[in-house]
Amino acid sequence: MSVEVSIIGVTACECPGHARVVLRDEAGGRKLQVRVNVDAGQALLAEMAGVPSTHAGAIDLLRDAVDAAGGCIEQLTIGCRRGQLCARLSVRSADGLAEIDADPCEGLLTACRMHIPVFVEEAEPGEIIGPDVPEIYREFVESLDLTGIEEHD
Repeated sequence: MSVEVSIIGVTACECPGHARVVLRDEAGGRKLQVRVNVDAGQALLAEMAGVPSTHAGAIDLLRDAVDAAGGCIEQLTIGCRRGQLCARLSVRSADGLAEIDADPCEGLLTACRMHIPVFVEEAEPGEIIGPDVPEIYREFVESLDLTGIEEHD
């Protein structure tokens, strides 16, 4: 099941070179933060303010190709695949509906530019995926044997 969200802002991120895009669940008011590179964050802020950005990405090229072929991008869906944040663009053409994998930050920028709806897949009923540590990394860290390593101030 997917939940429709809106892009409500871009905030600073603790990771150098990154920003966080804040999404809000339209029905329940829950929030999700998606980390993006700082260039995409700045481009998204500009688009939200109505100032066309000069950020040119692969999704812009895809959008132009879809338009040239007589199709249209209908929506963006953000989800989690193998512990990684991923995005899919739903493209409608004369042949029907197709889904194309996209980089999440480029997908968000495209959704903002084209005014298409954004959906987030729910991991479990009532719980939107979040920026949690993927299970594979958690298992790796918990498997480390730190015996004999001294703590330094």
